[in-house]
Amino acid sequence: MSLVGRLAERDGALFVVYETHNFTEPVRVRLWWRVDRVVRDPYNGRSPEPGDVARSIGSNVWRCSREGEFSTGEVIFSGTTQAAYDERDPVPCPPVRRGVETRWRNGLWEKRLKKGWVPA
Repeated sequence: MSLVGRLAERDGALFVVYETHNFTEPVRVRLWWRVDRVVRDPYNGRSPEPGDVARSIGSNVWRCSREGEFSTGEVIFSGTTQAAYDERDPVPCPPVRRGVETRWRNGLWEKRLKKGWVPA
């Protein structure tokens, strides 16, 4: 399974932004990797731009496409795998009836019902 992110612009530079959840605590993690090189798609002549979907294909290369369209090319990082920015935001518990027990487990909120733990 490959990582899927989006291209975004920050401080005048192009980044791949990958978002995930922390599995042990209710925190959304957003990682920003700076793009070093953009490769235009050779068949349709389009270039990756902010808002495009980016899929990791390995070796710091991400293939890009627009929503509902074909490839717009690829973006490439340098040899480092360290994210330039690491943002963390709390994930609030969704509203549940009073007295219903909730917990954060494996990256999502759950609530306890008579039949057991279910997604909240």
